Amino acid sequence: MLILPTSTKFYKFFFYKNNVFFTNKFGITKIDTSAFAFELQVTTSNKEFGFNTHKTNKYSANSQNYFQIKITKTIDSLNKIFKKKLVFFGVGFRYWLCNRNNLEFIVVKLGYSRDILIKIPLDIYIVPIKSTLLVLKSFNKLKLHSFAALLLSLKKFDVYKGKGLKYFDEKISLKLGKLK
Repeated sequence: MLILPTSTKFYKFFFYKNNVFFTNKFGITKIDTSAFAFELQVTTSNKEFGFNTHKTNKYSANSQNYFQIKITKTIDSLNKIFKKKLVFFGVGFRYWLCNRNNLEFIVVKLGYSRDILIKIPLDIYIVPIKSTLLVLKSFNKLKLHSFAALLLSLKKFDVYKGKGLKYFDEKISLKLGKLK
């Protein structure tokens, strides 16, 4: 039986269609249990909760160990929060957050004729500091980096004019234009 500590920072877990979902205030993550060759039983008490597994065939011992490792890594990853800061440079370059149909979106204004509307993934939490400074937080490092890269790809930093999006701690030196 795998005992999970209750001192972790996630708020709840639940099962839905062969998946175990773990949630906290920064998002949700899941583990697919359909690939594992054993039955899964959940036990809870006041101070601890755990997953109990029953062997169903001779190959289930390896998958049981793999499942225990995957659960502990998932819980450890819920306790680590990764951050990325993005800065908008340029006249009129702004962002704001909006909600539509219980989904969160970020609206980005980057000097194009229309504003860009992007759905925020459930794993990412956005902290608005200013209208030009954005902090992204998540426990899922891969999704955080891919979402930050998506935002940066909307308007690459122009090294001649000094306009665009960049990371807060990124150092970019401006180039000289044509000399006459």
